[in-house]
Parts: sequence; C-alpha cells; structure tokens
Amino acid sequence: MQPLLLLVLAAAPPAHSAFLIETAGRAEIAQKGVRDSAAHRAVAVLDSLIPLPAPGSLTRVQREAWTEQTTWLKSLRERVQNLLSLVVAPAKVHIHAPIDQKNLLALQAEAEQESLKFDLSNLLLKARHEAAMASIRNIK
Repeated sequence: MQPLLLLVLAAAPPAHSAFLIETAGRAEIAQKGVRDSAAHRAVAVLDSLIPLPAPGSLTRVQREAWTEQTTWLKSLRERVQNLLSLVVAPAKVHIHAPIDQKNLLALQAEAEQESLKFDLSNLLLKARHEAAMASIRNIK
C-alpha cells in the first residue's frame, strides 16, 4: 500500500476506513495485473478508481465534487491511453518502447494543473485524487 494512502487511512474515521482499504486494494490488484510499464499501471489504477461509487457519507457538494473528479479521471485515462498509442514498438519485442519525454512531461503538467481545481477537504476525495496523481507522477 502506498505511504500516503496509509497516512490518510490512519487519519480517517472508522466509518471510512473500509472504503479506503477497498480502494487501495483495488489499485494494488490493478498494478499487479499489469507489469508492462508505468503508463500501463497508471491506466490500471485509473480504471480501478473510475467505477468507485460515491460513498453515502458525502454531502451533496462533496458528491458533486466526486462526480467532477470521476469525469476528470476518465479524461486523464483517455489521455494516457492516447500517449500509449503514440508509442510504436517492434512487433516481436515484448517490452514497451519508451514514451516521448516531451509528451509525458506535458501530460503530467496538465494533470497537476487540472488537479488544483478540486476541493479535497474530504479524506475520501483526497485519497482517490492522490492515488490517481501518484500513478501519473510515476510514469517515467
């Protein structure tokens, strides 16, 4: 489990702990299932975060923020997929060709800038956001 997620988990009220553990577990399973590259792992993490339903404990405003965050995660996943589609590896090689560093840095900068617009006052929103951003930052 990632250190930041453990910190959030330790600070979470008991009612939210099960949700955070489930979220972390899904992300770890997704990461273990795809070992090809950090970009593929990022897609797997985003895939595990996107379908999570909004917890019932969220207020109306927080639920709206959850929905906006889901839309952003979908957009981010699509952009990582587009970045991967630009990579052309030889047909018989079982490793992935490197992603163009310029495109990668642009995607990471966009994601960082866009992530500033989210209200992360709720621990669940923050944990979900940090898991997504950590996967994007880890693409090298």
